[in-house]
Amino acid sequence: MKDQVQLVREIKNRKALSEDAVVMITASSEDEHLRKRWVGDATKRGYAEYPCGIVMKAGQRNLMVILVRPQLPNDIRKGYSCENNFTRALSPR
Repeated sequence: MKDQVQLVREIKNRKALSEDAVVMITASSEDEHLRKRWVGDATKRGYAEYPCGIVMKAGQRNLMVILVRPQLPNDIRKGYSCENNFTRALSPR
């Protein structure tokens, strides 16, 4: 994140939600053990303009998986290919 205010807001808002609703934060650039190395590591990786950030555990699925493999019953899924679902998901409605 570029702005400290965004970081603080993100941490505060996620703490107020259930783990069933969002992926929880495991660490942030605010943490004492990461504070000193966060900016250096971000700079090495080409993200110098983002001095703040959060670390979250990996979710069960990412957006691409959700678009390509929707949770449809097997009898419905047989008539659709992943490519058709992906194309349909990206098409304007």
